[in-house]
Amino acid sequence: MKASSAVPVFFVLLLLFSVSGEVAAMCKKHEPMPNCEEDACQSFCGGRPEGQGSCSDPNTCRCEFLC
Repeated sequence: MKASSAVPVFFVLLLLFSVSGEVAAMCKKHEPMPNCEEDACQSFCGGRPEGQGSCSDPNTCRCEFLC
């Protein structure tokens, strides 16, 4: 049972890493947010996938440009 239950966990982790990679790539490209409410702004850029900047930092993500 333990071996089979490890497989879904692996895929979930893989999915999380691929999603966070896309978020980091979007912030790098300075793409504007599609929905720039404060909560969306924080959840999109607040995690700081690059380890620097913040939602209000134009070098990381220009979400605040549309707010």
